[in-house]
Amino acid sequence: MTEQPGAYPPPPPQPYSSGPPRPPRPPRRRIRGWVVAASALAVLAALALGAAAYLQSGRGGVDVADVEVGHCVAEVPDSSRVTTLAVVDCTEQHRGEVFAVIPIPDGAYPPASVLEEHQRRCRPALDGYATPAPDRPVEVFVLAPSEESWERGHRTVTCIAITDNYRTDTMR
Repeated sequence: MTEQPGAYPPPPPQPYSSGPPRPPRPPRRRIRGWVVAASALAVLAALALGAAAYLQSGRGGVDVADVEVGHCVAEVPDSSRVTTLAVVDCTEQHRGEVFAVIPIPDGAYPPASVLEEHQRRCRPALDGYATPAPDRPVEVFVLAPSEESWERGHRTVTCIAITDNYRTDTMR
């Protein structure tokens, strides 16, 4: 290579070959935290709406006064003071089945002795409804009206046969 007289050598490589340096980034704001919080609230709202729709669909909110013989109950209530039962089709997994609904005469709220008399009628009613299999022990769960539910029109003792394991058939 011969250089021509008066020619300049090529320039050295530049430290910023992609252009001038960028200005420093402004400090990050805490937007990410707000986005996470807003997303969590949206998920909770969707779950709440889903639960409300589930209860309104009849699967989770049949009033105890409207339960009928043959209805299957998804879960056993944890108290005898319930107002609704999660009724499901008997082909779905369930723990209980309503086998008797014993009416109580109208009038004033009955004394405890009258309620107990009606509750004692549940076990004999089970014998007439189904024969329990020896490998599937059945217990009786009784729902009787409280004074508050009596005021709302609940006038029955509801007898529910329950098992330790889930079932997907009827006891009849």
